Order: sequence, then structure tokens, then C-alpha cells
Amino acid sequence: NAMARRLHDAVVQVPGVEITQPVQANGVFARLPEQAIPKLQEAYPFYEWDAARHEVRWMCSWDTTEDDVDSFARLVADVVPASR
Repeated sequence: NAMARRLHDAVVQVPGVEITQPVQANGVFARLPEQAIPKLQEAYPFYEWDAARHEVRWMCSWDTTEDDVDSFARLVADVVPASR
């Protein structure tokens, strides 16, 4: 759950990322520009929660590290604003 909160905190201010649900457990739900989703999925597999709304679900597990989260958040910060 701490890693999901870390991910939320790292991406919440990224232009083009809209957090859609409160972080209450190990998942982060966000809306992204449509073009950003496949680019991010090339590097990190994740589920598209609602394809019509371009809403994704990012999950953290018991073995997700701070480095994992930080690396993904950097990619989000690079890809999402460029896809708007």
C-alpha cells in the first residue's frame, strides 16, 4: 500500500494524468491520454480498466520496490505530457 501511495504522489501532478479513485490499498486508478497507454504498456504491463475512458489500473505488490515505482513514475512523466 505504501508503494501505491508513493506512485500516486509521484504522478498526481503530471500534466495529463487524472487520478480517478482514492488510493486505499495497492492500486492507483488514473485517466491518461489515449496515445500514452500503449507506450507505457511497452515497458510495464498494466490493465486498462475502462478503455472508453482511457482509465488504467496500476497495481503494486508485496515485492514492488521504491526503485520500481520511481522508474515507472519517471516514464509516466516523460510519456504522458508528450502524448497530449
